[in-house]
Amino acid sequence: MQRTHARPVTKAIALNRTQEVLHLMLKALLFAALALVGTGALTGCNMSAEQKASFAVSHISGKLDLNEIQESELKKLADLAIIDFKSMRTDRKLMAIEAQKQVGADKADLTEMKRLIGAQNTKRQELTDKWLTKIAEFHSKLSPEQKQKAVALMEKYTKKFTDRMYDDSRE
Repeated sequence: MQRTHARPVTKAIALNRTQEVLHLMLKALLFAALALVGTGALTGCNMSAEQKASFAVSHISGKLDLNEIQESELKKLADLAIIDFKSMRTDRKLMAIEAQKQVGADKADLTEMKRLIGAQNTKRQELTDKWLTKIAEFHSKLSPEQKQKAVALMEKYTKKFTDRMYDDSRE
């Protein structure tokens, strides 16, 4: 008979596990954001971001069997996501304009480009921190069955979209 020794849980291991959970939640956030603001399934249609979000909330609510309170909270998250992603759209446009200026210039201003990229990265980190907290709060209100349904839904869409993105037969 083989003996196994359990490692004592240290603060470092507990922190590592917390970081893993947060990382998984970030992936869930990114999935939800894509679903809410417009996935590949909703591109090409003439729906606004608000209509896409409403569709996604309805779809997710149905798939996870959310109760009225959970659905209301998901709707609030969708509304906040629209605001945050629209603000990032403006930032991306400004970044594109500056990149065009730099490419057209005799000499690129690396200091300015680094500043712009740094500002964009700071904003992304702020949004990541904000959304990790919001997703964790929403996640804590899901039942174990709902969490399992969410995992299954994520697996389905992850496979669907990664298969499309990395399909070597299309080359």
